[in-house]
Amino acid sequence: MAAMSDDGTSTCPAPSADLAEIRRFLIEAGVAPERVEGLDTGPSLRDALLEYRLLGNEPRRTLAETAERFGLTTDELRDIWVGIGMPAPADDELVFSATDDDVLRSFVAARRLFGTENLVRFTRVFGNAVTRITEAAFSLFTMSIEDPLVEKGASDLDITLAADDAVRTMDVLPDLFVGLLKRNALHAIRRLNAAHGNLPTHDQLLITVGFADLVGSTLWTTRQGPAELAQAIGRFEEIAQASLCGPGRLVKMIGDEAMFVTVSATDGCRTALAIVDAVAAEETLPDVRVGLATGLTVALDGDYYGVEVNRAARLVTSAGPSQVVVSAAVVDAVADDQLAFTPLGPATFEGLGTEHRFAVSRRARPA
Repeated sequence: MAAMSDDGTSTCPAPSADLAEIRRFLIEAGVAPERVEGLDTGPSLRDALLEYRLLGNEPRRTLAETAERFGLTTDELRDIWVGIGMPAPADDELVFSATDDDVLRSFVAARRLFGTENLVRFTRVFGNAVTRITEAAFSLFTMSIEDPLVEKGASDLDITLAADDAVRTMDVLPDLFVGLLKRNALHAIRRLNAAHGNLPTHDQLLITVGFADLVGSTLWTTRQGPAELAQAIGRFEEIAQASLCGPGRLVKMIGDEAMFVTVSATDGCRTALAIVDAVAAEETLPDVRVGLATGLTVALDGDYYGVEVNRAARLVTSAGPSQVVVSAAVVDAVADDQLAFTPLGPATFEGLGTEHRFAVSRRARPA
């Protein structure tokens, strides 16, 4: 095992023969020799290979040069760059490549239609989504490929070859992304149009909001190893996604809590009960509780805001293990005689006042 320094990095570099093989492989693959010069560790050489596979050998430009190229101010370009999840570049830093030109060209074209402010905000949402995808892809490689190779004592050259194979599979992502974007766009537009109804503006929606929270999760997480915890939370997210009824959406995970929305209150109740049943069947997960509220919300940047969101978040804190607690408005809006509602009595929540709560369950079917 390699000795580790205080900062967690290996103090034992790869054998020089191994590094020579990696350098030879990089240059044969097309990496410019000057980009390899001075690199004396396997990770630094792999980083050079990664940059070449993704961005090529094109010369880099500064912020001012690129802004002038596309008719943007440096502040506008910096906002775009930070919005997609990149660190803010220094004025004299050589950052931008020909690969970035397609992104910026599309931005300039779309700016004429939507305006700079709206487009920068959308870019931030898009960048956050792409960042999550790329981090998930990196974790997939490191945990399923790189870590087992290291455990088996593989050389830096072996790891470099495996990393190169993984990076080159990214060529399929554009086609995959376009296909998924079209399918998701159709589903999202239909869902949002149904939730909008005849409301005066499209930033308002009439939806049901739900929060599903793992009970006693603070103590539970302390008993899990990092890998086990990540796997369990991942399974909880899978359950929340698979439990959606009707045109619903898993909005986000907030630690060990899932936020979801449905167009109808009936679908919201069905989704909540499905989550409770599925989590109860999982030995690796603690019990879950769910809070539901329905009414007008504000939809912005792919998220939801407003009183009903706050109401659902408060209601879940008052629910017991494996219990679904809903607001009175949910009861009034449900159209399903297979769902039963039991009054739980009023509760007072900060900022909302007194709320009448109900527990939802499935009616027993006649024998």
